[in-house]
Amino acid sequence: MPTLLVERLEDGVIVLTLNRPKQQNAMNHELAVSIASAFREISSDPTARCVVLRGSGKHFCSGADLTEAANGDWYSQTR
Repeated sequence: MPTLLVERLEDGVIVLTLNRPKQQNAMNHELAVSIASAFREISSDPTARCVVLRGSGKHFCSGADLTEAANGDWYSQTR
């Protein structure tokens, strides 16, 4: 299951949905890389006018996934 869902609506609206609802959409390496990649792609799209960032389930984003962060500095690997 993808950690980031990308939906292109009419009039240049793009919806990015954090898709880790069981983990309260906590940010892990895979999700951070997916978001960075999506924004790089969107920034070169002349038809993009608006980006909506949302979370699936009940939570937007609970922050960093501490179980993964405890195993190494994943944030620096996404830059």
